[in-house]
Amino acid sequence: MAVVAIAGVLIRLVLLPTEGLKGDLDQFVLWVHGTAVNGLGHAYDQNLSFPAVMALIWGALAAVEPAFRTVTDSADPWIRTLMKIPASLADLGLAALLVYAFRARPWWAVAAAAAVLLHPAVIDTSAWWGQYESIYVLFALAAVVFVLNGHDLLGAAALAICVMTKPQALPFVLPFVAWFWAHGGWREIVRVAAVGLVVAAVLWLPFVPSGGPVAYLRNLADYQNNVFPVLSLNAWNIWCSSRWPPSGRSLATTSRCSVRSPFATSGSPSRRCCRSSSRSSSCVTHDHGRSSSGWPPRR
Repeated sequence: MAVVAIAGVLIRLVLLPTEGLKGDLDQFVLWVHGTAVNGLGHAYDQNLSFPAVMALIWGALAAVEPAFRTVTDSADPWIRTLMKIPASLADLGLAALLVYAFRARPWWAVAAAAAVLLHPAVIDTSAWWGQYESIYVLFALAAVVFVLNGHDLLGAAALAICVMTKPQALPFVLPFVAWFWAHGGWREIVRVAAVGLVVAAVLWLPFVPSGGPVAYLRNLADYQNNVFPVLSLNAWNIWCSSRWPPSGRSLATTSRCSVRSPFATSGSPSRRCCRSSSRSSSCVTHDHGRSSSGWPPRR
């Protein structure tokens, strides 16, 4: 177990200062800068696409590192390291939770920890690319551990934190609803929902005076209408990986996909990603950062 833990930590320490996904990291740093300059309560005066938990985490980074008051991009290796630390710590938390969950079977515990600490996808997402998926997955796993040990209310609290970290975590609610229904019916559903709503409300409290919750919904609607309809074009999958080195460069500058098809394809009515004729269509995607058309970064 010690060897797995040391290897996982060392790999992350090497990757933390690297460039990662520059477009996303630049945007994240800019949001931290805005929070450092204007205060945590005004974080959603910017176009944040993340709920309260990430705003609080970025607010903490702004508070501990004075450089964020002047830094507006991720050019500095130390700034990149700071931006990647929360997700990398969440990786370690995931491994620790799995060890606890499998504590009765030591070899399974070691295998589970290794699956998190040494898996290339987990390492790349957190320590290399600088993405924050591990944070909401950590709270989702904590919710699972809580409910499996009979602590439904703690599970509901952890699930609320999970959902308030990134909107993509919302589908996690459904299996928990089924679990609570099966183990307590409507009464249990109401009980855990009340806890979840209270936790979510507490997380949003610092942003309420400046209209943060409403601003967040407005930001999310803008992303939904202008970026998310063509989000899969920038998906982290085999097709994208083979054509787009994780350097932050635009996919449009490295490749174009010609699709022979008699059918027309399009994105959203206002932002078309593909133009096609009766013989072929050429799909052009945009990078995570700023494109020539002025799109906001993908989230």
